[in-house]
Amino acid sequence: MPACADACSVRARASGRLPRSALRNFRSVYTLTNGSSGSGSHEAEPARLRQKGVPVKVFARILVVLVLAGGVSGWYVYSGRYDVGADVPHMQFVARTLHRVADHSVAYHARGIQVPGNVANPDSAMLLHGAGQYAAMCSGCHLAPGITKSALHEGLYPRPPRFIRGTDVPAAEFFWETKHGIKDTGMPAWGTSHSDQELWAIVAFVEHMHGMTPAQYRDLVTRAPMDSDMLDLPMPFRSMPAHAATAGGR
Repeated sequence: MPACADACSVRARASGRLPRSALRNFRSVYTLTNGSSGSGSHEAEPARLRQKGVPVKVFARILVVLVLAGGVSGWYVYSGRYDVGADVPHMQFVARTLHRVADHSVAYHARGIQVPGNVANPDSAMLLHGAGQYAAMCSGCHLAPGITKSALHEGLYPRPPRFIRGTDVPAAEFFWETKHGIKDTGMPAWGTSHSDQELWAIVAFVEHMHGMTPAQYRDLVTRAPMDSDMLDLPMPFRSMPAHAATAGGR
């Protein structure tokens, strides 16, 4: 038998065919590797293809939902149904989104601003200048010691923050907001008409307004240096000098 097997192997090699024992071994290895044999392997293939198709279906469904959501949103926007009146608050999620956008935007754009050393410890000249600028430019919206209500403060939306107790906004961010303003809030960009020195004086004054009494506020505003802003806007707690009304050709 061994001689016969050797002879068969020789003939198989000579004819280019594998012996039957080698074929059986190959089939066994293929079965173990693929987990099935015969028709079972062909039946498993479509299942694998179907599994690969699941992400495509999920993506298609997500795309359909996004298209529908975009269509509904577009219809709502162009229909005019959203009330943009300042006496009607935003929807809660809209208000939160806009607030977060503003906070992150200000923090991002103010990150390179260097705060002057005298802002934390202003001298009397800087504090007086800031008091006059604040009274003329800011008190109508943000109020002041002794001014607890104004038509501007009540009518604006979003409602301007009250600085009677100072502010917890970092000085660099407060300066950026004062200089560049904030879109769709009523906050103007004072940097288009005022120098950085003037705006830093306002920042320093607001940071020192906490605990200030109406009498102290009136005293600072009364002693503040006169400029065009103080002539153009009404001054609280102050009677204008007779020459002020005609100053500068007015």
